[in-house]
Order: sequence, then C-alpha cells, then structure tokens
Amino acid sequence: PVSDVHGVHTSGTVGGGGILNPLYRGMAPKARLVTNDFSNILVNAPIYFSDYKMVLTNNSYFSGLAGCPGEGDYDALSNYVDSQLRAFPKMMHVFAAGNDGSIGCSPFPTGFGTIKSGFQTAKNALTVGGFNNSNYTVYTSSSRGPVDDGRIKPEVVAGGVNIISTFPGNGYGGLTGTSMASPTVTGILALLYERYRQLNSGSDPDAALIKALVSNSADDQGNPGPDFTFGFGMINARTAVEAMEGHHYFTDSVVNNGTSSFTIPSIPAGA
Repeated sequence: PVSDVHGVHTSGTVGGGGILNPLYRGMAPKARLVTNDFSNILVNAPIYFSDYKMVLTNNSYFSGLAGCPGEGDYDALSNYVDSQLRAFPKMMHVFAAGNDGSIGCSPFPTGFGTIKSGFQTAKNALTVGGFNNSNYTVYTSSSRGPVDDGRIKPEVVAGGVNIISTFPGNGYGGLTGTSMASPTVTGILALLYERYRQLNSGSDPDAALIKALVSNSADDQGNPGPDFTFGFGMINARTAVEAMEGHHYFTDSVVNNGTSSFTIPSIPAGA
C-alpha cells in the first residue's frame, strides 16, 4: 500500500542504515526508531518519552480540514501539540508543512496562506517546507505561510524533490513532497541532540533551544531575512552545531508586554 511506502521511506530518511547502499543512509543512521501510525505517535509520545527516551517525532501527515477553509487555522489539534510540548520541554515534534503550494487561498497570492491546519500551525513545533535540491528554489507545491495569526511558517526548509530513501522489500526509491523534507530535519535534530548530550554530561537540551539553533543558523533563501516561503531558510546542520559548540546562545524569559535586553560583548569581523 502507498501508506507503507510512505512510512518506510520517511523512516529511512531519518535513520536508515545504508546497509544495501551507504549512499542512501539516513541522516541519523544509528538512531533508534519508534514507529506508529499517523497521530498515534503524538498520543503515545509521553509514554515513549518515558520508556524509550524519545525526544523527537517526525510527522509527515496532517489531520485538519482539507483545502482553503482550514489552511493556517490554530485549532484544538494545534493547542494539543503546544500543551504537550510545554509539559515535555525536552521533546520536539517536527511536521511537514503540506503540499498545497499550488492552490490559491484568498486573499493571499497563489501558494501563500496554505500551511495545513491542525498540528502544523502549533507554536512550539517545528514546521518544515521543501525545496528543489537541484537549484535551491522552493518546491512548487510546498505550503507557505503565513498562518492565520500572522506567524511565520514554515520555520525551515529542506530538500523535498526526488529524495531517495528506503522502500519496502529491501529497496530504495525516490519520492517528492514536504513529507520527505520533514524527516531530513528530524534526523538533523537527532544529531544535534546527540552532540548536546556529548557536551553536557548526557543531559538533553530544551527543544526550544534546538529550534532556535536551526532557525537562526539556517542559510537564508528567497527574500532577505525570514519570509513565508523559506521561513528562516535552508537548514544547515554544520552551522547549527557550530553555534552549539561555541555556546552562541543564552536562555532567558520575559513576561507579557515586558522587555529583556542582552548585550553581545563582541562580534568577529565579517560575521
């Protein structure tokens, strides 16, 4: 069935071992995969966090309203994800943005305002768009922001066109869509979690830190700065881990309508 191909393919992108062909191994080939069907992975995430120390999920599906009426809505499903991630601050859910980038949803230009409703619009999750690997343009059908309340989605993009990964029956094959971009990002996050543990006596990072690292270290694409097509840009694992290793981050909090200032002591020439 198509769903079997889709699930096996996305799983291989995260953690395939490359046993038949090392060229096609996943992003985190030594990761332990916990698989489930569709949103049951979210429902069972607290149990898997306890039983397997599962800190990341890849979600290449959607459960909201189809078509323009539901695009960009922050609804009960969005709230469910945000509430869970607040309760489990070390956990991150990664979602494919959707493949509605070829449709027009008034009043936006064609392609914009097409982020899938439900899980994809959650504030604490990481939503991923897809680009064409050959020329670094956005994949035509990749859903784009803004969401209904004006927030930037997707946060980052990754390759989503003809991605080669595992197929059922001990084979490999190519598929296209934001479903393929999302597991690439999830696998990169797994490597960042691993590196953080190496640097911090085995402890896990806050998922918000990991989200901030990959967003702010991404390679800018499209319009200068964050935009509704590429988000903060193309995810760059190397710059993200270098920012982590250099401890180029800090954690703080601010109350509603409050302000908080931080002084950067020095900026290297050319940075």
